[in-house]
Amino acid sequence: MAEPYDTTAIVDAMLAADVPGIAIATVKADAIDFTVLGSASPDTDIAVTPDTVFEAASLSKTVFAAMYVDAVTSKQLSLDGRLANTNAAKRVTDSALYQALTPRLILSHQSGLPNWAGDARIPDRTDRLEFKHEPGTAFGYSGEGYELLRAHAELRLDMSLEAWFDGYRQGFGMPASHFAYDKVPAASAVARGVSAETTRGISPSPQGLAAASLTTTARDYGRFIGYLLANPALLDSLTGAQVTIEEDDRGALRWGLGWGLYERPDGSRVAYHWGDNWQFKAFVAIDLDEETGVVYFANGVGGLKLVSAIAEPVVGDLTMVRNWLGYEEDQFGAVRSPP
Repeated sequence: MAEPYDTTAIVDAMLAADVPGIAIATVKADAIDFTVLGSASPDTDIAVTPDTVFEAASLSKTVFAAMYVDAVTSKQLSLDGRLANTNAAKRVTDSALYQALTPRLILSHQSGLPNWAGDARIPDRTDRLEFKHEPGTAFGYSGEGYELLRAHAELRLDMSLEAWFDGYRQGFGMPASHFAYDKVPAASAVARGVSAETTRGISPSPQGLAAASLTTTARDYGRFIGYLLANPALLDSLTGAQVTIEEDDRGALRWGLGWGLYERPDGSRVAYHWGDNWQFKAFVAIDLDEETGVVYFANGVGGLKLVSAIAEPVVGDLTMVRNWLGYEEDQFGAVRSPP
């Protein structure tokens, strides 16, 4: 596959965004190509490789959604049934609205819950979880919703998220990826913060989080994109529109099950997602018509300013998506709550 990028433009964008290193996988049919630039750490000259481990941040949600929807197909789980009454559910302040939640609403970010209401890495946390609006009435990005769904799936399947992922790791082609891990792999990136004090390596996550804890590589996630492209029934289920976010003469932004969707005025569609664990950033996009995908992982707070230089040469114009996310106007790389 011919490299679609202008690597000089990417390097210039990395310098402008203060990103030390980047790992890119481009996928079409059975072919995966890699482009790696810069260093795996801001303080060393160790080169990024396709096997450098990054925090996937919210790209975790796309892998979790694929597992969940596959389990629905095999009738192990349901999309439209009620959630289990888990320990996590005890944090919810309105039991009547909790009864209205379904996995479909959570996967499409229509739960009505906030993005976060406390530190999800703390086991058995007790932070109050209050609804912002009634489930099913509006789009509202929510990591908390995904964590309620994780607890529901773990109870129904009687296994942890990491153990559940064990059953998909080989099929997805993600042998180096984990939702839960006590030790950080040696070949891991260190990500630049806004100061020496905020630069950090990968944080251990003994408890797997559906919304944010996946660690992966460009090689692994590229193979995951290849798996989705090779399994169109699953990909179609994940990218069927569930809710419209905004629509005008530039096109439409919608959400599927675990994936954002951009529909251009000509009817062509791109599925996408971003990852933001502050210092670690990631972005994935799949052209659903051309069956081509791209993912990149960056070890710097400005990493999501690189979408136009990296993703658009593969899947086409994403201006409406970039404007909605607003990272290009974020001068400080601060933690963002998505729109």
